[in-house]
Amino acid sequence: MHILQVLAPTMLLIAMGAGLAWIKFLGKPFIGQLNKLAFWIALPALIFRAAAHAGTPSLQTLLLIGVITAATILTAILTWGIARGARVAAPARSTFIASAYFGNLAYIGIPILAHSLGRIALGDAPELLASSVIIMTAMIVINNALSVGIFQGGKFDPVVLARHVLVNPLVISGCLGILFGTSGLPVPHVFDQVLRTLGATAVPLALLCIGGSLEMTPLRGHIPWIAGVSAIKVFAMPILAWGISRAIGLDPADTRVVLIFAACPTAVVAYTMASQMNGDEALAAGTIAVSTVASFASLAVVLAIT
Repeated sequence: MHILQVLAPTMLLIAMGAGLAWIKFLGKPFIGQLNKLAFWIALPALIFRAAAHAGTPSLQTLLLIGVITAATILTAILTWGIARGARVAAPARSTFIASAYFGNLAYIGIPILAHSLGRIALGDAPELLASSVIIMTAMIVINNALSVGIFQGGKFDPVVLARHVLVNPLVISGCLGILFGTSGLPVPHVFDQVLRTLGATAVPLALLCIGGSLEMTPLRGHIPWIAGVSAIKVFAMPILAWGISRAIGLDPADTRVVLIFAACPTAVVAYTMASQMNGDEALAAGTIAVSTVASFASLAVVLAIT
């Protein structure tokens, strides 16, 4: 029952977004504007406030970043080997690899963690969830850097990296929040209340956008590749993360954070990168759709074992 209570709000909001898009109540232009509001305003407000209230990142937070990074790198190596064995065409190989580890941490991971801790709006900025925001910010930077290198064949173009990282409002708000929290300065009360109100809209807006985008995403391209990448993302990566967590003796609460982030479906930015860097757009779009649906099974397992 607890697992259903955690996942049901997320599933229902995604289903509502898909249903509203299907009946044309939410059109593609409006979904785009709604996504822009969530990405540039609501989520940054939530992330900044949580990070600002978190204070100085603890050594445990840095350890969790290391665990997720290790799982990410292992997943990338595993997927590279599978792509070679399956003879995935060169233009699609980078998309195949990146889609297997680049998780939707902001739109899926944070809402699931928020629901699982009973604080959807981060009203009191619980320590564990606030630390999760810091972890998410770090992983967005790491995932973007790794993906840029993969799409460029192992080369890192600082200009391309800056375009994907330094102008990302989730990264900017997270870094500013961490700096503010580390400084020890209190967030002015009025500003804090505005951020709290805006942040409370982030979860429902983000999930409605995910649902609306799924309904509009055609499932085309190489179906076996889409199924394979989706399985790696939502099943193999969490298993790798679980193995690392067990090996270093993480407690159940920290393991839950690691596994929820690892089990998140492929992020929408994988499609953006594929379209901008000569990847396989159909593979990325299909993986986003399939992995989002499949992730509810993996997230249910994660919640059950942690």
